[in-house]
Amino acid sequence: MSPLLARLTSFTHPTPVDDRQQSALEFVNRFERTTNGVTLPFHKDSYMSALKEAKDSGRCLLVIIHSYVHDDTEKYSQNVLASDMVVEAIKANNVLVWGGSATTSEGYQISTELHCTEYPFMALISETRRSPDLLSMHVLGRLSGYHSPEEVVAFIQRLTAKYARIIESIRESEMQAESLNREREAARQLRAEQDSAYERSLAADRDRLRRLDEERAARLELERQQQLEEQRRLNARQIKEQWKRYIASTLPPEPEATNKDSTRLSIRLPDGSRVIRRFSADTKIIDLYNFVECYPLLHDKDQAAQDAPDAPPADYEHVYDFILVSPMPRHEFPCDKDSYIRDENLLWPSGSLIAELLGDVSD
Repeated sequence: MSPLLARLTSFTHPTPVDDRQQSALEFVNRFERTTNGVTLPFHKDSYMSALKEAKDSGRCLLVIIHSYVHDDTEKYSQNVLASDMVVEAIKANNVLVWGGSATTSEGYQISTELHCTEYPFMALISETRRSPDLLSMHVLGRLSGYHSPEEVVAFIQRLTAKYARIIESIRESEMQAESLNREREAARQLRAEQDSAYERSLAADRDRLRRLDEERAARLELERQQQLEEQRRLNARQIKEQWKRYIASTLPPEPEATNKDSTRLSIRLPDGSRVIRRFSADTKIIDLYNFVECYPLLHDKDQAAQDAPDAPPADYEHVYDFILVSPMPRHEFPCDKDSYIRDENLLWPSGSLIAELLGDVSD
């Protein structure tokens, strides 16, 4: 921005806004009275307001400064500014007009800043670069003193043509900048898409590795649980065998055949084999269960006794997987620690039993 416009846009002691607007209106009214109603596209407010409207609308601003103490002022308005060719040139080139009197505070200050050397005076101002403020407004040219309508028209046409070239250059620069911005944006979007695709690929790889780790961990956990279950079953079998060896060593021996205080029982074992054995009258029903449970060990009773532990496994509660029943008539004998053979008519002085696996009640 030129130094003079920089000073114009930062008055040290600005005229109050109402006074500036009133001065602008008085200039327009006096011009129209002098020219018998000829109108120009005047901006009827302050000079700064006119600059802003010109910038916002993309138009040139024609600044006219009069000094009414000069004799040529009214004649200049009537014969030059109000001439058909000047009015047509202003309107055809879409020029905004602002007028001020050198006798007013604002008009005098602007004439000084625009280097007015002779009245009447005019200057054409336009935007020469894109900017959000008024610093982009520059003086394209000045015309001081009395000039013919042809000279004023030539002045306006020459400078508006220059302004058009400036605007075209600005537009080309803007188009180039916009094109460059589009290219940069396209490149940025491409990088963003590539980065996004890369991140998705990384995420997919991480997800695949995570699933593999989870599957491996699940497989290892399953194997661990299976090993624990197998170990638990092995321990349970070992404890059960330990219990059987202990119980087998505690079973009373078979009474002699001549012992009248005994009963002879035929027992069909869970594997289908049958064993016939005598039991004393004070044998408990639970001892019959223990006999059936430990029968395989009783074939080698000496070895069973040799390997038998001194006590049953601690905290072990044995669960029998069969039930003893009398076939005819059918009668179930629960595993009772307090019942004796002599108290059961179906077992005394003789009887028959079947060890039925739980869930199987067939003969």
